[in-house]
Amino acid sequence: MKVGDLVRVYHFSHTARRHYKARAEKENAHLFYMPDDIDGHTTGLIVADASDGGDWRVLIPKWQSREIYATDRLEVISNNKPFGKSQK
Repeated sequence: MKVGDLVRVYHFSHTARRHYKARAEKENAHLFYMPDDIDGHTTGLIVADASDGGDWRVLIPKWQSREIYATDRLEVISNNKPFGKSQK
């Protein structure tokens, strides 16, 4: 990930989504709570590296905000490629 990448910002971390989905596959899954929007997400643009630990400042136009998100809540949709340069 880098500044300029278009990303999906998930409502839950990758770890939390794996945890809930694993629990849902068990025999008594109906007894466990699972959020309705476990895979919910919105789209944003990485505008800055927020720390050395892998956090990113993301612009979310839909909410008109810039927030800091951990890497485990982000998924790259499209990489930022320099305009006008050929890719080899």
